Amino acid sequence: NHGVLKRRPFGLGSLIAGCPCLAAVVVGKGVAQFETAPAAIGLARPVSPFEVLDLIRRIFVGIHQADTFTGVCQRAGKIAHNVSRLMELYGSKGLGISAVTKVVCGNPDIAQVLIQAGIGVLADSRIANIIRMRDAGIEAQFLLLRTPFLSEAETVVKYADLSLNSDLSVIEELSRFALMQNIKHRIILMVELGDLREGLMPPDVNSGVEFVLELDGIELAGIGANLACFGGIKPDNENMGQLSLIAKEIEEKFGLTLSFVSGGNSANYEWFMSTPDMGMINNLRLGESIYLGCETLHRKSIPGLFTDAFTLFAEVIESSIKPSLPYGEVCQDVSGQVPKFQDLGQIRRAILG
Repeated sequence: NHGVLKRRPFGLGSLIAGCPCLAAVVVGKGVAQFETAPAAIGLARPVSPFEVLDLIRRIFVGIHQADTFTGVCQRAGKIAHNVSRLMELYGSKGLGISAVTKVVCGNPDIAQVLIQAGIGVLADSRIANIIRMRDAGIEAQFLLLRTPFLSEAETVVKYADLSLNSDLSVIEELSRFALMQNIKHRIILMVELGDLREGLMPPDVNSGVEFVLELDGIELAGIGANLACFGGIKPDNENMGQLSLIAKEIEEKFGLTLSFVSGGNSANYEWFMSTPDMGMINNLRLGESIYLGCETLHRKSIPGLFTDAFTLFAEVIESSIKPSLPYGEVCQDVSGQVPKFQDLGQIRRAILG
């Protein structure tokens, strides 16, 4: 029906988590197969990569809770290929990669693929995922990908080698627990460059560095920035140049060598490809490029990368012929939006559990 639904008689199918959109393909009362297609079942609209990543995350949470694993290992070689290709690409201009594991909830099998491909730093925004990987015996440096909760400072110092930080009171708390545990916790101080997600304002960076250097148990490993996140601000020569200038000033003023000048994430691809001089930038934190094979400014695939690294399964719990247009008075839906639908007549709709 309208290019969205196809019939297959039985059993298994796969979801290809690629760009730019997905659709469900019904296979009777068995398992739904997802494939790249222009619209999602029952929605008649494109599915954004954000929804793809959220679906992957939720399925991995379910996999973790059920202690089962289906599908991903079939394409582990494609993940390894993407990592190796990205390391080669960014390494050609002196940039290292920290691989982000939050979308797979710190799955140890995927983490091991990343390590075997040559990754040395695994980054995750949830300390529980870092603990999961450590408990599974994954050997790497672990980076907490956001400023820690004050309530988790003790746990962060225990399990994470590094953390991104932008609040001095949090860093002070990390220092307290680092001293208690006789550990040197390394931090990357985040700088605000316009996206307004996190970071010290540029005029406050020097005083922030002075504060950090006076704390026992804390080592300033570097500085970083996050763009194309909250505000959608594009990494470019101006803001990357500003980060490089700040890094240079810190090294000269305080007599330091910064191990990390982390310029951003998968959104930095376009800047990287168009700029011969990386300045002081020597690190990126990549997730979506590894798992979906695309950059995140326009969700375009990166040449030479696989966009079908994942197979996800969902069971059809209802399959029936129903109207495509809901009937009755329309108000807000479950997400707080007022939905709009195109009337496609009677269609077969499936509900995935």
